[in-house]
Amino acid sequence: MNAAPPVHVTEWELPGSDGEPILGHTHHSPDGSPAVGRLVICHGFKGYMDYGFLPRLADHAARLGVESLRFNFSHSGVTRQYETFARPDLFERDTWNRQVFDLTQVVEHFGKTDKMPLILFGHSRGGVAALLAASRLAADRIHGLITAASPADASRLPPEQAEQLHQDGRIASPSGRTGQLLYVGREWLTEIEADPAGHDPVLALSALACPTLLLHGDQDDTVPAADLERFAAVRPQAQTHLITGANHVFNAPNPMPGNETPSPQTAQLFEHVARFVDSVVNPAER
Repeated sequence: MNAAPPVHVTEWELPGSDGEPILGHTHHSPDGSPAVGRLVICHGFKGYMDYGFLPRLADHAARLGVESLRFNFSHSGVTRQYETFARPDLFERDTWNRQVFDLTQVVEHFGKTDKMPLILFGHSRGGVAALLAASRLAADRIHGLITAASPADASRLPPEQAEQLHQDGRIASPSGRTGQLLYVGREWLTEIEADPAGHDPVLALSALACPTLLLHGDQDDTVPAADLERFAAVRPQAQTHLITGANHVFNAPNPMPGNETPSPQTAQLFEHVARFVDSVVNPAER
């Protein structure tokens, strides 16, 4: 069997929140044909654009003729050298509003020269950022939204930890991947408390008019599958799939080699995303 032709990938950089850079990659169709849509991929907490299945998802969409963008949020703490959190100071200053600013920058920059259908994809907390951004953008900017293993709350800090965060100004959040001692800063929590409705992902979803796909794994020990039910309850018209045997990362290793056969759960994730994206960018064929 002949190997599939490689996807063409370009690098880019945009100014993000507080002037910090948003570093990204765009995946283009292997044959150079014009794109029929755009998929913007948002990583989760302590994640980055190269995490797990995200590059493979971008490749998969590009082979379908959809220009796919993945990027590091400006305050993720990760540069292009993702082996470490090179900027833990930025990680500590990260907030939802900073992520929404970054995502809006990406959407507006890449959508300013064409009218292609644009779909947001968010994994884990990236799904919350996508929901909040979509709810704040003009209704005609986002044509579809996908969440994968996303929490239904902007914060789940127990009261004692929230009090500690207010008192100390930060709380420890170690990285199991790099072994670094990272911190979450007080501004993240005070921002939510100052505008709880504006940071409610369930409320944000209920206000959206675009087609929506909600994905989760029934073996997710990080974000319970009950969160999927909360989302579905306010958006009964959404496409909803609970993938059997899937954990929080849909059983994808990190990193996920480009030639590795996806697990059945990762493959299902790709299939659901591909069908949804096709329905958005080619509605006349439905």
